Amino acid sequence: MGTISRAKAHFGLTAAGAPTKTKVVGSVTIGQAQDSIDFADADIAYSFKITSTGIGDVATLTISSGAVAQTTGTPTIEDAGSDFEGETIPTMVTLYALLLQFGTEEAGSVTISCSSGELPDFVTDLPGVIVPYLIPEGTASLGTLAATFAASTDSLTVTVIGKSS
Repeated sequence: MGTISRAKAHFGLTAAGAPTKTKVVGSVTIGQAQDSIDFADADIAYSFKITSTGIGDVATLTISSGAVAQTTGTPTIEDAGSDFEGETIPTMVTLYALLLQFGTEEAGSVTISCSSGELPDFVTDLPGVIVPYLIPEGTASLGTLAATFAASTDSLTVTVIGKSS
């Protein structure tokens, strides 16, 4: 397996406000400035892509192994079950982060169902949605993540960071 270093998640969301009250000048920042979380002991990082080929396609990720299976239908699964060097992913015991990136030309909804109660389910029918699940302290409640597609040619790219021991 390839060596992982500098694993981190970056996040932030800001907007500038321009007050209009009498004798009030300047601007204010609303929200959270860009910040990051380091996962210093992370030794697992992998990404894969699922593209639906038909209505009702379901693909299921087993988070601990990185394996992704065609659960229903025949979704196309790219780069699952191995790391960036094509090596088998070691068994994950702690999950730090998941990033879900939905295709930019979604035709139907995509439903994410997580078997772990620590990861929320999610449904979207908006193109290009990005959903980060950041778990700074990590979780050992891994389970599975199932993606159900309501239209063909919709896609989901998933990136995972965790550690094996």
